[in-house]
Amino acid sequence: MMLAAAQVVIYFMRAHGRIELDLLQHAPPLRIRAGGRQLTGTLFLSSMVRLPADTPETRAQLDAEVRSEVERRYARYGITQVSYDLQLI
Repeated sequence: MMLAAAQVVIYFMRAHGRIELDLLQHAPPLRIRAGGRQLTGTLFLSSMVRLPADTPETRAQLDAEVRSEVERRYARYGITQVSYDLQLI
């Protein structure tokens, strides 16, 4: 999971330039569900993204691009169900 998260960070740096990471001082520990393999972790990442125009269409396109990249990078490590919240401000 850490490698996939690192790849998401690198993608943002390459695609959008400057990023900021917020790390929890007392991050919740990774949890593994008995009888299954469920890992839980938290990564906060912010990035200033320049859009050609701030329209609902360009925001939807950026949302789809980011979601696709995150899911693809986690899938490389066998993590198919990625829960995340993407906020465009």
